[in-house]
Amino acid sequence: MKITLFGATGGTGGQVIQQACEAGHEVTAVVRDAARLTRSHPRLTVVQADVIDPTAIAPAIAGSDAVVSVLGPREHSFADMRRTEDIVRASGLE
Repeated sequence: MKITLFGATGGTGGQVIQQACEAGHEVTAVVRDAARLTRSHPRLTVVQADVIDPTAIAPAIAGSDAVVSVLGPREHSFADMRRTEDIVRASGLE
């Protein structure tokens, strides 16, 4: 299975990467800052993109069997939660 993951640099995202890769899945982690992603695995691909830009994240979603978002608010800002809408829009599933 090919999985695109948003929120990969957080604790939950790290667990998703580890468990999915160990289960044999290919994971594409979409991150704002690739330097913040400390995990690596042969089945992990890192794509640096701004999640609020649907045209930037669409290529990372294309061909995926599943899209997983473990995004949470930064600095208690609920504006970050609207990013899920951008992910859905970029996937073409709206």
